Amino acid sequence: MTSSGDQANVGREEYRSEVVRLLESDHDATIAMIARLAGVRDALIGLAFSATGILVGVAFSADSWQLAAAGVPVVLLFALLESRNRFLHVVLQNRVARLERRLQAYVVFLMERGRPLEDDAERRLQRELDGFEFGVGRSLRYPSFLKSLGVASKNPSFYVYLTLAVVLSVSAVSIAQGWT
Repeated sequence: MTSSGDQANVGREEYRSEVVRLLESDHDATIAMIARLAGVRDALIGLAFSATGILVGVAFSADSWQLAAAGVPVVLLFALLESRNRFLHVVLQNRVARLERRLQAYVVFLMERGRPLEDDAERRLQRELDGFEFGVGRSLRYPSFLKSLGVASKNPSFYVYLTLAVVLSVSAVSIAQGWT
């Protein structure tokens, strides 16, 4: 016959195992989302370069400064999409770091079983598990324009879009002035 203390320990272990399984699942889902965001970023850059090249080429061929000028807002739209993508990437990277910290606390707890620091490791693990919120969606929020722009301004690819917008603007001005 087992005592109520043994039953409580078994229940606590089952709880921890289930929460750790959820942590691992959440970690995997978050990593997958980061990979998808990287794919979106690459596609955006490819589309922006292609659109700029096509617009500049057609604008010079057709001697139409309006066509080159029309590409500026399109490229700036790509820049805005990139800034939001980058903001979400940073949020998800922070979430992965928090999940890994919780998983590491579980590993330390398992390693410290039967050792002098077992109680400290158990308290640390319990504190980490108590703060866990399941679901990637909880980390994602719609950023304000300025917050997205602040994160994007630290990203070199954001300046690529601005450079493409300048190329289109210079092309429009040179066609309009007849410098072609």
